[in-house]
Amino acid sequence: MKFQSKKLLVIGAGTAQEQGIRRARELGCIVTAIDANPNSPGFICADKHAVIDFSNLEKVVEFASGKDFDGVMTFSCDAALHSVAEIVERFNLPGLNHRMVDSALNKYKLRQNCAKAGIPGPRFLPVNSFDEGLSACREIGFPCVIKPMDSSGSRGVSLLSSEKDFPSAYSLASNYAKSGVMLESFMEGVESSVEGFVLSDGVHIEAFSDKIRTKPPYLLDTDVIFPTAYEGEKLEAMRAMAVSVMECLKLNPTPFHMEMMMTPDGPRLVEVGLRGPGFKVFSHIIPKVSGFDVLAANIAISLGENPQFHSAQVCASVIKFIAGQEGTVKTISGVDDARRIEGVDEIEIYVKPGDRTRALKSGSDRIGHILAYAKNRADAISVANHAASIIQIAYA
Repeated sequence: MKFQSKKLLVIGAGTAQEQGIRRARELGCIVTAIDANPNSPGFICADKHAVIDFSNLEKVVEFASGKDFDGVMTFSCDAALHSVAEIVERFNLPGLNHRMVDSALNKYKLRQNCAKAGIPGPRFLPVNSFDEGLSACREIGFPCVIKPMDSSGSRGVSLLSSEKDFPSAYSLASNYAKSGVMLESFMEGVESSVEGFVLSDGVHIEAFSDKIRTKPPYLLDTDVIFPTAYEGEKLEAMRAMAVSVMECLKLNPTPFHMEMMMTPDGPRLVEVGLRGPGFKVFSHIIPKVSGFDVLAANIAISLGENPQFHSAQVCASVIKFIAGQEGTVKTISGVDDARRIEGVDEIEIYVKPGDRTRALKSGSDRIGHILAYAKNRADAISVANHAASIIQIAYA
């Protein structure tokens, strides 16, 4: 795929966007990136950039006016999707409109859409006040999950074991919510992800992964493992559910990142993102494990092209997140030794001695990650665990 001199507006220029911006330029695009952060790493990769808060839709439209962009997109940023939709609608460009974005980004609307389509899921109720939330807890029963309707990265999500957990969990969810808060019955099982594309000829899936999560109440990913351990009927059930969910949303071509829980009753939908996954999964891991250039495919559909889909299981991978604790980092050791382990592709530590860290309650509390590859799942897990055992972080 080549897109010589196509003018592409990329909304969001953070770390998760950086590799995509590079790929767009490699394919011949003239890339303009916008972000509120003047130090966004994606700015360095782009042909042009502007410091704009993309949550201000009118400012984004004002910037785009008269520039005749051929396409607009984000690679892995939920928060940018409404800004993308605004440009799509205002300038008649390929992509998702606001209705499509809301159908998945708003978790309550997603549940409603799936329920109407007969797709099984947890019990769910909207919560508009503290008292209404308590009533909803009693109606759904414990354990249950409270979450903002429109947040991402597990921000504001908590598991409630009893009514005494509700006040602090409701406050946390409300702090991250714009559209409101909702309650769901808790789904017991192993969480997995499905990565794919909705294209003009249907839903295509390129990769499945499993997650290891923290203990309740915050339920955050600590390890993401490609490929999934499920096979046979369970794997086919996951595939069928992913296709059903994406078909019921009636979307224009788009990448998607879907999380589901394998429960005793089969797979059940957790959430859907209408973009690639973050934390280098979309930009680095999926192309390597599947052999499919997902960044190029995403760029193609933003320019109105229909990429030829193919996928194969090429290798296995693990991304392992390093958690901090409440305190001040004193020393960090073993990182260079861990990097020398065969199969370790990358290790990043986000903190340095003297930095304050927090216990793991949201994705922003992670203090590093390890990215490993191997021929098979078991070997990739072994490599990542070995590297993690060598890294030592001491606290004052």
